[in-house]
Amino acid sequence: MVFPHTLSIMLTYRCNFSCAHCSVMAGPHRREVLSRELMYKAIREAADIASIGVVVFTGGEATLYFDQLVEGVRLASEYGFVTRLVTNAWWASSIDRAYGYLSKLKEAGLQEFNISFDQFHAPFLAKYGGFQNVINAASAAVKLGITTLVGVTKLRGGEGPTIQWVKERLREAGLEEVMVIQDAPSRVGRAANLPAELFPDDNVPKEVGCPEAMATVTLHPNGDVSFCCGHIITLPEAAWFTVVGNLNRESLVGIVDKMRRNALAIALRYAGPLRILKALGEADPPKFYSPCEVCYYIATRKKEKLEQLTAESLLSAVFGETWRGMLLRSTSGTP
Repeated sequence: MVFPHTLSIMLTYRCNFSCAHCSVMAGPHRREVLSRELMYKAIREAADIASIGVVVFTGGEATLYFDQLVEGVRLASEYGFVTRLVTNAWWASSIDRAYGYLSKLKEAGLQEFNISFDQFHAPFLAKYGGFQNVINAASAAVKLGITTLVGVTKLRGGEGPTIQWVKERLREAGLEEVMVIQDAPSRVGRAANLPAELFPDDNVPKEVGCPEAMATVTLHPNGDVSFCCGHIITLPEAAWFTVVGNLNRESLVGIVDKMRRNALAIALRYAGPLRILKALGEADPPKFYSPCEVCYYIATRKKEKLEQLTAESLLSAVFGETWRGMLLRSTSGTP
């Protein structure tokens, strides 16, 4: 597979929820919104990158800018991309309202639909209708033929709906075809304030490559493009770490070309952040609960040391004598 395969468009950092586990620090206080011009540019130029097959619209809460979202989905669909929306389903307070929203997105070309729901989203969604919103949105999506998924946060403890609870409620509503997945939160952003005992040990990162690095290029409201899903980029002290360019000044094709030759991206993809941390001289690192947390640690605690290394010396420190081969694998697109 040639990388990247996905363009993720963070339409905004604004959200009507302020979930305690939000790694990108989204919330009602945020006002950053991607311009239409940059959104159009990103989609059109992504069409010149053969490896990209999926365009994801996310945030924040992308549906807060619904007209722009519909325009983006339509343009991406016209260029032949698979289109996906990630949302908290606040707008689905009735089945008719849910169908109204989703029918416009379906007409524009939306193919995949992800709803985020868990113990962190639940108190905020309660103001709009609670889990019934998820049922309404999923029912409308299934009726319209949109592939539907509900994402639930994986935790070791705490109170609130579990993945089993969500599956049972969907089954009772006759929505067995709706997929339900678990994903552990990244302990950065607001999630850094959560008790460590909530985070499952089976998500503790190992010295292996990060599958997110280079797989997704993420466009942020200010035009920055990062080489992963972007959990740490909204934190000012760590934003520099995964940024490979800015769409205001460069083409997406040029940014992706740089990404494929970026030593840090290559090291993260094939070795992972723990091996980078060890290469930077951290003999006894603290316990981490996600790869993103390791990246944040490197970005904030090891920035000076990392910046002292050339691309060659970083790759040599991580891969030893095989570093030239790793560079060749990245630029040739071999996973």
